[in-house]
Amino acid sequence: MSKKNVHRITFKLQAKIKGDMLAIIKAEGYGQRGKAKWISEAIVDLIDNKEFLELMSVGLDEPSDLLSAPDGISVNTDVRTKLDEALKTLRLEYPESQSYQSAIVRTAIFQRLIRRKI
Repeated sequence: MSKKNVHRITFKLQAKIKGDMLAIIKAEGYGQRGKAKWISEAIVDLIDNKEFLELMSVGLDEPSDLLSAPDGISVNTDVRTKLDEALKTLRLEYPESQSYQSAIVRTAIFQRLIRRKI
């Protein structure tokens, strides 16, 4: 990935969810360096899900005081573009909410954990 095709995104998670995520990433053989790939795949899966808006209605309501584990990853331009489109949709659908990017990433991670473990 060349530098111009890499975009940094940041988000906050609950510490337990972050721990569960890192354990699953390791168990699935992605390794620590594969965290960005695993999360990117989760983001794309969520955004492509026909129930995206319904899933996000839950994800946008998470209390910010529970989000004690900041994190970030680098994503490629395709994922960044998909994320930007989803952000526009969410802002129109849920104008009163905040922290849309973090909510998308959290929901994507949580949905992928549910399918894998919980």
